[in-house]
Parts: sequence; structure tokens; C-alpha cells
Amino acid sequence: MFFRKMLSALFPKRYHPYWKLRRLIETATNGVVLSGPFQGLSLPPKETFDAYYPKILGTYELELHAIVKEIISSDFAAVINIGAAEGYYACGFAAAIPSVQVTAFEAVVRGRYLLQGTVDRNGLSGRVIVKGFCDSDELDICLSAARGSVLVVCDAEGYEYELLDPERVMRLGRAAILVEVHDFAMDGLSELLKQRFSKSHIIEEVHPGPRRREDFPIKVAGMRWIPDRYFNSFTSDNRPQDNFWLWMLPSQMHSLAAG
Repeated sequence: MFFRKMLSALFPKRYHPYWKLRRLIETATNGVVLSGPFQGLSLPPKETFDAYYPKILGTYELELHAIVKEIISSDFAAVINIGAAEGYYACGFAAAIPSVQVTAFEAVVRGRYLLQGTVDRNGLSGRVIVKGFCDSDELDICLSAARGSVLVVCDAEGYEYELLDPERVMRLGRAAILVEVHDFAMDGLSELLKQRFSKSHIIEEVHPGPRRREDFPIKVAGMRWIPDRYFNSFTSDNRPQDNFWLWMLPSQMHSLAAG
């Protein structure tokens, strides 16, 4: 305890690498995503939602950036986002694809409040429709109403097992699907989803990987002297290996893209 107090007196908090980087991030971003496919998106205050620093830096789910860029460059007419939270993906896609119509489902009331705030602060009212809980009937209605190619983005904390079933919702067979799977919630969940869509989709697994100091998008004086763990504390999602993604593209859409 004595030595800790002595170190605190000798090295005030403002000189600690963590706090130095945090101040730098907050000054550089000012609540706006700094890099990545959703660069320029305005987000709610940091105290209000999870994974603020990876999102505001643009390193959140970095493993998906190539797929997200592919989606943005494609001609999707509609995005259905299930488990939209504060709107990082729902509003990110709406801002990046000016012609797309987004339906964003968020079951938690507080989440819908934050989501609507993100919609409003980015001027996306009318293009992002905020809804509550999504069940199979709601999903089928949205897919039926969509005109053109549809992307389903799903982060439902294990509920993807119930929801993403082409026998219940037949139109899923023609939709592109990016789903975060939660095998820790149910053993074999990802394998079950792959079996369901194996005949209709080309399926790619995307697994979480480590962050590097090069992923930190701000130049820092004396960067090489700062240990990696301080950069990673801001850029990493801290995601377990059994929490990964399936990118499922309809076979017909995949053949058109390849051609």
C-alpha cells in the first residue's frame, strides 16, 4: 500500500499510458467513429453502451471489416438488423449505403432509446426503422416487404437458434446472413446453423483474432515505448473463441459476384 501511494505521487494518473491513450482517443474522436467502414458515424456518449472504445476507434469486430466493405459495395436494397443495440451496424450501414432501407430490432427498451438517438444524431430518420423484439413472424414480414437483395445481420445472444430457421422463415433461403454465433449458449449451435443453410448458401466461418498495436488508428508520440496491452485495452473486443461469426451468402448471389 505504501509503495502504491508513493508511485501514485511520483507518477500522477495523467502520465499513466492508459490514461494518456484514453485522453488522446476522446480528443481525436469527439464521439465520432475514427476509422474503418463506418468512419464518420456519430455514437452516443461512452457511458451508455458496451465496447465504446473499439467502436469509436473503428476496430470493433475488426475481423469482419473485409466482409462489411464487401456488403457496402454490393447492391443490397434492405438490411434487417436483429439485436441492433445502440445502432453501430444498423446506422453504420444506413450511413454507408445511401439507398438502403434498414429495419433495426432491439428487444431492450434502453437499447431502443440509444438506437433512436443514433438514428437522429446521424440524420437517418426515415431510413432506419426502430422496432422491438423480433420473432419468426416479424422476420418473415420484413423479408416479404423487402424489394431487392436483403442482408440479415443477427446478434441475438443464442436466440439465432430459434430465429434463423429456413423451415419456419422460407425467405431466409434467399437472404445474405451475417450472424454472430454463441456456441457457449448452446453446444453445437453453429454446426446446426450451417446444416440448415448448407444447401442454399456458401458459408464462411470468421473467428476472432488478436489485436496489434498497428491497429490503433492514432499516431502516438513514443508509441514504441508503450506496452501492447495498453493499446489492446482500447482496440480489442475481448471475444472468446466460441463467440464467432458465420457469413452466409446465397449460392445464386455468390455465383453472380464471382462472375
